[in-house]
Amino acid sequence: MAPLPADSTPRVLIRYTSGGTPHVSEMRFATTVVPADVLENVNSIIEKMLPCMDATDAVFGADYIAEGTNISYPLEGALVGVGTNTGGSLTDKAKSAFISRTGKTINGRQVRITFFSIHLNALTETRYPETGLPANFAEWFGEVAINDLVAIDDVNPAWKGYANIGWNAHFQRAFR
Repeated sequence: MAPLPADSTPRVLIRYTSGGTPHVSEMRFATTVVPADVLENVNSIIEKMLPCMDATDAVFGADYIAEGTNISYPLEGALVGVGTNTGGSLTDKAKSAFISRTGKTINGRQVRITFFSIHLNALTETRYPETGLPANFAEWFGEVAINDLVAIDDVNPAWKGYANIGWNAHFQRAFR
């Protein structure tokens, strides 16, 4: 399958912290989605991110990158806020913990949305069906599927029915 240019669809970068370390979560939207709807979709995803984030972390903005360019500018009206999860021990707040959802388009292009967050000790496996997730993670998981997110080929994916939760090996080594 031939690679596609990175700027084939509009993108949004949600800027946030996890364990005090800055991160960015990139999402793609269909070229037919108007910017006002992009803002609404981004805000609904951010609303569902905050309960999954520790109270010491925050979402501090979002950037919009139009189709056909790599120049970003602040997405005016994007929600900002502090995480609302206060449970867990210090080890739960590992900088390298993540949750992600994956999907695939009819053209075979894979898509993944990931964000780094606290890790709950109750979750000992790495793959969970939506029904096996804590309520706050299940809400984020469901929100990803109902938004206008697309893969690099501008096609809505069929989302897989499970979440991947674990620790990113790169960050585990980098933060040692």
